[in-house]
Amino acid sequence: MVYKEFQDKKLSALGFGAMRLPVSDSIPGTPIDEEKTEEMVDFALRHGVNYFDTAYGYHDGTSEVVMGKVLGKYPRDSYYLATKFPGYDLSNMDKVDTIFEEQLGKCGMEYFDFYLLHNIYEKNIDPYLDPKYGIMDYLLKQKENGRIRHLGFSAHGRYDTMKRFLEAYGDKMEFCQIQLNYLDWKLKDAKANVELLNEYHIPIWVMEPLRGGKLAELSAENEAKLHALRPEEAVPAWAFRFLQSIPGVTMVLSGSVAWGVLPGWMYHAQVGLRSNFVFDGSIYGITWVDLVFPFFLFAIVAAFPFSIGNKYRKGSSRRRIIYDSLLRGFRLTFFAIFIQHIYPWVVSSPQDVRSWLIALGGFALMFPMFMRIPFKMPEYVRMLIKILAYATGVFMLLNIN
Repeated sequence: MVYKEFQDKKLSALGFGAMRLPVSDSIPGTPIDEEKTEEMVDFALRHGVNYFDTAYGYHDGTSEVVMGKVLGKYPRDSYYLATKFPGYDLSNMDKVDTIFEEQLGKCGMEYFDFYLLHNIYEKNIDPYLDPKYGIMDYLLKQKENGRIRHLGFSAHGRYDTMKRFLEAYGDKMEFCQIQLNYLDWKLKDAKANVELLNEYHIPIWVMEPLRGGKLAELSAENEAKLHALRPEEAVPAWAFRFLQSIPGVTMVLSGSVAWGVLPGWMYHAQVGLRSNFVFDGSIYGITWVDLVFPFFLFAIVAAFPFSIGNKYRKGSSRRRIIYDSLLRGFRLTFFAIFIQHIYPWVVSSPQDVRSWLIALGGFALMFPMFMRIPFKMPEYVRMLIKILAYATGVFMLLNIN
């Protein structure tokens, strides 16, 4: 194992990511398979890995529990444990003290070796910089008390957002975790992020070294080119070799993927294995799942002339037909806008409980919007229910983020 110097510590250059641990069944939300996880952790430790990364929201909050339980069987000085404050969920901003104490309890630890502000991006940068929440003051106090040994942050947002954060707290951050690989070096301008962190002399922690598995397999043509240069080198090794050449890179996190949670064809192209199950708009392509909504709209529009013809034959006036046509067009437009804004990966990245509740609530709201309520009631009550449903939908669109 290769080790990197970090202050007074020697960290394994490869870290163990606990975002997707093995589960006991293929159904989403199934509990973590602790026995398999223990085997993986034991294998990692025996082969020199000493850095383990988890977070408050991983596996619906159970990753911290399982990792703490498994690592608790080994001497405390034989590993380093990292976890994160879930600031991607804005409702947590005033709960930093409660959440931190909860995390210590879940992990069964007296301190964290590394602690990160999770996912600095456009939607939470202002709350992080707002002194009324006292997030930074609290965490610095925990560091002073020895309950946090090293404080850092992870960033999923734009360059200018990271720069704002560093201008405010750069002198207090000891490391930063970013998405970095040879595909994103230019595609997402990860090069600029690296240069910014080097400017602040902040060591770099790498997530997504294989781009969620996308760089583990290449086209036959590209694999042949790499094989000609280094016949003995496996394709994934090139991704790690690239990272070794980047100034400032100290830690590379490699996660375990829970294969079989759902078949690959059941994910959108931008939310599947290639994007590590986090929405990535830079990924091109479609799956059959991406065709469901367009075909649905096509079916509705194709039925439109039949509906108009049927009304005309029944004697509806032209004015009434025009009114109904405009109303249907408005409802379809609203439907398309509304549904695109309540996807959980649009509400929050990474997804949390709040984002899924909003998505489910929005889906339920569409029933009174677009269905004829199958109960006897005065027509004005039906209309009032629809108006309230649409008003709630508009309120969600304006306040969802």
